Amino acid sequence: MHLISIKIAINLGIFESLRLQTAAEGYARLEAMALGLDKPEELLGRILRHLAAWDTVRDIGINQFAATPTSNAFLDAGVASGPEFWIHLSSVGMRNLPSYLREHSYSNLGTPSKGNFENADRKGPHFFEWLIEEPTAFQAHTDHLDAFTRDRTGWLDIYPAHERLSADGESHHSLLADIGGGLGRDALMFRRRFPNMAGAVIVQDFPEVIADAFKVLPPDSGLVLQAADFFEPQSVQGAEIYLLHYILHDWADIDCLRILQSTKVAMRKNHSRLLIVESIIASEKADAFSTALGITIMSMVGSRERTENDWRELIAVSGLHIEAIYTSVGNGDCVIEVAVK
Repeated sequence: MHLISIKIAINLGIFESLRLQTAAEGYARLEAMALGLDKPEELLGRILRHLAAWDTVRDIGINQFAATPTSNAFLDAGVASGPEFWIHLSSVGMRNLPSYLREHSYSNLGTPSKGNFENADRKGPHFFEWLIEEPTAFQAHTDHLDAFTRDRTGWLDIYPAHERLSADGESHHSLLADIGGGLGRDALMFRRRFPNMAGAVIVQDFPEVIADAFKVLPPDSGLVLQAADFFEPQSVQGAEIYLLHYILHDWADIDCLRILQSTKVAMRKNHSRLLIVESIIASEKADAFSTALGITIMSMVGSRERTENDWRELIAVSGLHIEAIYTSVGNGDCVIEVAVK
């Protein structure tokens, strides 16, 4: 009810009205808000009282409410994408998960087209195939992932790229191949962080995603956009960096091995590095965020968040080896640097 109330408040313009009136008078009167928004006072009162019970807004008197840092935060499109993501995506799998696990004797987290999400949606396609066909869900997914990565310590602030990359690369070689790179956010940050570093910076994803990337990236981005399937052999040969940012946690081990193998064949020994950017879950005393993310991933794609030992075992089986693991303190990604043996 809290999330639903937040989403209704966003739709009604409650948070913006609260912000303006709180800034002007120190609080907002329910009657004035209803008049200004041209919405029923009784409905706004129900929503505001519930939000106040969760401290999302402040209840300071009879029919008087004030904005908070939390309510103001939902005026940011990235933060507002959270409830949208839950309503259109994660709730589909979450509500079905208890019955799915029970029906499968708690032993089958799912395989493509046969997992919990596919069972919940009743349409059959894998989550990512479904996403392409659902514009509202696709937009919620894109916006939420953008906000999610934006508000965490980024991999470029963890991984010492300036030390690990060649300074004398040639302009015709490939510097970075961002596999499953979405709308190019990571690649664009990389290009802007290292504007004078020679070599192509490439973004690969579904054709539909690449088409959107062409629309949203600035004309002078300097990025190369490619439609690609990461289960197929990698077409970019000998890049200095191959990047998999929050890709492998969406797939079971058997599928991860296919992705790793398709990348491995393109990597050049003593030159190429594969960077796997993920949230590594602690083996003991794991935090609530990581454990919640793990259950969300399980409900949507039948996969999981992995411990450091899980990653080491998976990468060893792939025939690659870990050179280093870079971590940050607090809310950030971990970067697993992998090379060809």
